[in-house]
Amino acid sequence: LASLRERVLGRALHLPVSTLERVGKGDLLSRVGDDIAVMAKSLGEVVPNILAAVLLVLLSLITMLGLDWRLGLAGMVAIPMYVMALHWYLPRSAPMYAAERVAMGERAQSLVSSMQGARTVRAYGMEGEHLARIDASSGKARDIAVTVFRLFTRFGSRSNRAECVGLSVILLAGFLLVRGDYVTVGETTAAALLFHRLFNPIGTLLFTFDDVQSAGASLARLVGVL
Repeated sequence: LASLRERVLGRALHLPVSTLERVGKGDLLSRVGDDIAVMAKSLGEVVPNILAAVLLVLLSLITMLGLDWRLGLAGMVAIPMYVMALHWYLPRSAPMYAAERVAMGERAQSLVSSMQGARTVRAYGMEGEHLARIDASSGKARDIAVTVFRLFTRFGSRSNRAECVGLSVILLAGFLLVRGDYVTVGETTAAALLFHRLFNPIGTLLFTFDDVQSAGASLARLVGVL
């Protein structure tokens, strides 16, 4: 991350002045500041969480299959629903995250330009115009963030639906298998509890896509400078 920030800054220092003036200093500061911070969070928190969640999911599924392969397959019914939730979420969220990072850059540009030119702004009595510009850019960034969060909550409801269906199928399959004396009540209960324990790690895996999308948008902005 330090190397990336240095390379971006080094590239920016060699860009033509006209290019920097057109893009804006605030946008550049947002790239080497906010965007790097988003990536740092993803690398520091998301990657370890993903590794731990994947390991726990695999061990739980293997244990469920070990109890009875039919109970294990019943639990896997939820997997296609998780995949469908991701398939719905990712194409819709990626453009929104990119727009959010751009809006934050515009907000930073409005703030920096107003502060750097404070004397000129006051001399020409343009305080109201600059405040309106800052308010508009801040409102745009806020509105995009709210839209992204609404999209994310709809994604969360789809993952909850998959959890409900998976647990219901396990209980139904367990009931039928117990009636046929293929498994015991204890094995069915153990399988249901194992699947219930998967809610947190699977939720972690799914919800980390939120951070990954944001980090991807930030990386694209940094690569854009390079």
